[in-house]
Order: sequence, then C-alpha cells, then structure tokens
Amino acid sequence: NIEVAALSETRLTDEGQLTKTSGGYTFFKGKEHGGKQSGVGFVIHTKLVSELDSIPKGISDQLMLMRILLKYNKQVTLVSAYIATKSCNTEDKETFYSDLHRIVSATPNAEKLIFMGTFSAWVGADYTVCNGVTGKHGVGSMNSNGLLLLSKCNKHQLTITDIISKEMTWMHPGSEHWHLIDYITVRQRDVQDVLCWMNHWLIRSKQFLVISPCCTVLV
Repeated sequence: NIEVAALSETRLTDEGQLTKTSGGYTFFKGKEHGGKQSGVGFVIHTKLVSELDSIPKGISDQLMLMRILLKYNKQVTLVSAYIATKSCNTEDKETFYSDLHRIVSATPNAEKLIFMGTFSAWVGADYTVCNGVTGKHGVGSMNSNGLLLLSKCNKHQLTITDIISKEMTWMHPGSEHWHLIDYITVRQRDVQDVLCWMNHWLIRSKQFLVISPCCTVLV
C-alpha cells in the first residue's frame, strides 16, 4: 500500500527508470558518483507516472527530485535524500545542504514540498530549540548534524513530521542504542495534510494530496 517510496544506498550505475509491470511499480534511479555507498531513487505506483510533471531528476548521488501534478494546477515536489552517517565529510555536507537550499528556493512557495530520506542527524529531545520544526517526541541528545538540519528546517519553515510521533529507526552498531535519523519533512503550513506517521524500520507517512482522479497518496 505504498504509493511513493524514497530509496537510499541503491548502489546502482546509470541514471534511468525501470517498470515492473507485474508488480505495478516504476523505479527511478538517480545519479551515482565515484562508487560511493549512496545513490538515491524513487519507487512509485505506475498509475502515478502519468501524473508526473517530468521524469524525476537526479540532483546528485544524495538528492533526487520528483514532481507530481495535483488538482487545481498545483504540484507537490518530493525529494529523496541521503547523507551518510560517518563517512560524509564537511565538504559533502556543505554540498548536500547547498543543493537542498537550491531545491527549496526554486520551489514556488505556494507548492507543497516533501523531503524524505536519511539525514543521519540526531535532533534531540528539546523541541523548544526551533519552535514548529519538531514535536515533543524527539529522543536523546543533539549532534552537529542535527543542529545543521534543524537550522535549515527553521530557515525554510519545514517541520520534521515523524518527531510528532515517537519512533526510532536506526540502531547504533556499537552501543546498540536506537536513534531517529530518517525523516519526512513538509512545509509547516502543510502539517495538516499529514494524516498519520507509521514506522517499523520503513518510515511511512500518509498524506492527503489531491490529484486527478482524486485519491490519497501514501508516501
């Protein structure tokens, strides 16, 4: 029942798409760079392919952009994002957030915007740091990646929706403590579109997006 899924660490060469007719899904693969353990992509229900504004575009091996046409000549921009937990250096982080900033800036303010993926950031439990960016169900402490993510979300008025519910997605291999590093973010004004948050390793977010014909899209 997933209609849009963002993938990380695809580790596949060549940008393009693959349709599995029997399964009813189409896979879009973004850019790969230098054999890194990254590479992002989208899997969408094939019925939505006709609603795409254009073929999903790989911005880098860490970001891929897809736009789905909505009702009333609107559209939603979805971004599949991935930034490595430890191996990502300062230069990679700067490039990632610079590209992310350009995507937000290029998206008309009236349009919906959803970021989905692994940010490898611990934003902590103090929801007062950036009012409106997180809810009351963060866990643990904040790290430098978390502070960076919160500052970018605050700047662009985005909300990390899965911290409104209390779910953890990744276990540290050393300490075996669970952390939340995978996020789905939306514009703060669009939080009412998020019907629920569900997670058991795979983060699921049910959002009300009206396309033609009318349906609810599960991402």
